Amino acid sequence: FAYVLNTDGSVKTVLTQGATAAAGVFAYATGTKTLTFSGQADGTKIEVEYYPTYATATKVANTVNTFSKTLAIECECLFKDACTDQYVVGILKSPKGKISGAFEWAMTEGGEPAVHDCMIDLLQDCTDGTMWEIYYADATTVV
Repeated sequence: FAYVLNTDGSVKTVLTQGATAAAGVFAYATGTKTLTFSGQADGTKIEVEYYPTYATATKVANTVNTFSKTLAIECECLFKDACTDQYVVGILKSPKGKISGAFEWAMTEGGEPAVHDCMIDLLQDCTDGTMWEIYYADATTVV
């Protein structure tokens, strides 16, 4: 997905993906991992979101007869500022952690978002004392 942004960071135009770049269309070359745009002035801010696909993947499963595997954890999150009630999108990263096997799903009819509750044990990294980091940006700081 690609979005041309206004100066305040709001979406001005939604671009679709095509084989070649044209007005309202962007192109992505998988071999070079290059995005191409057409008709955009120098300095135009464009937000790109992507969901990669993989030819192969490694499956990690937690079963009752094995010890949980410890892996790096990265979660896209929606955070709410308790003082301002503003929501910001961010990423929670931990170099080591274990996800619990207890999952709770709460889904409602009528468009409410699904809520997924699970426990994540974040562990100290072997190379430094980092247990977790959160990265987020306020939409009002878009340059």
